[in-house]
Amino acid sequence: MFFVIMACRLFIDEVGNDDTRSPSERYLSLTGIITKTHGHDRRITPAIETLKAKFFGHPPRKVVVLHRREIVRREPPFDCLWDDDTNAKWEDALIGLIEYLPYIAITVMIDKLEHVEKYTVWQFNPYHYCMRALIERYVLWLNRHGLIGDVVVEPRFKSKRCCYPT
Repeated sequence: MFFVIMACRLFIDEVGNDDTRSPSERYLSLTGIITKTHGHDRRITPAIETLKAKFFGHPPRKVVVLHRREIVRREPPFDCLWDDDTNAKWEDALIGLIEYLPYIAITVMIDKLEHVEKYTVWQFNPYHYCMRALIERYVLWLNRHGLIGDVVVEPRFKSKRCCYPT
């Protein structure tokens, strides 16, 4: 008997950092996008790469990474978004992808100030806490649906020795 088990992928990225000393950066969240692996490879990645190429010259000029902070600040290569017409088209295209692409989004957030106040002797690293909670929910979801999967995490600290282009 031959069984096909659908493989899934959880792609994780964070907003914030694990600094527990700065009140101005009180929250940290990790969001995971769950997709079928073939959907990620055949639909999501090509759609996002096409969007980046259309608006920001993603290869050949430079590899473009969609970081919220740089997009909001309209830092290069996102400086083209200062043009109202270009920005409106970008927002429409991005929302179109969000509505069209096949995925499930899950988010874990921690209030770091409350965490430090509650656990005065020892605190779980906020990033590790969120990561553990997010992956636990993913594994429970996989088990509930009889699926298998892997995890891909956006690198936090890229060094010069890293294999990712800058």
